[in-house]
Amino acid sequence: MAAQSIAQVVQSLGKPTPTPTGSIKPRLNQEMQLVADAIKVFMLAELEAHARHKLSTTGSGIASTATAAADVTGVSIGLPAYADSIDQGRKPGGKLVPLESIIGWLLRYKIASNKKVQKGSGINSAAYAIQRSIYLHGIKAKPFLEATIQFRDELVDKVVDTVILPQIAATLDLIFLQK
Repeated sequence: MAAQSIAQVVQSLGKPTPTPTGSIKPRLNQEMQLVADAIKVFMLAELEAHARHKLSTTGSGIASTATAAADVTGVSIGLPAYADSIDQGRKPGGKLVPLESIIGWLLRYKIASNKKVQKGSGINSAAYAIQRSIYLHGIKAKPFLEATIQFRDELVDKVVDTVILPQIAATLDLIFLQK
């Protein structure tokens, strides 16, 4: 799924309409969930722009474990613990990356099925070599969080100004007209 611009997201929410009393909260929750989903899609597109390959949507990769939830109280984007390491990189000589994580990565991107891995002493050997390389050379940062936060701030400001406040005002007008 391609990331949408702020204008496209706002347009997809539609025009504010008067909502009967008691039903505004579900509508606002639905609109905020659309905003959260758009932020998640933007974040993954931003991350993929810095990656060497397309993000895997299976297994325990960031694309399949990232979550987006929202209601009238706010938007929450859940990321795996290693998201900071992707965003900021990893300095050489730090704590070793667990072999299980590297093996999972090799399997997720089907690198383990590569003939070179099978000819050697197997996937464990490949994982150890990658672990050692990360320890010696680190990992280059793939910054995506700052752009995502900026997109979130701009999108939420625009949605509040052009959709949510007019929706509340239209509903209040309807309530006052009924009384």
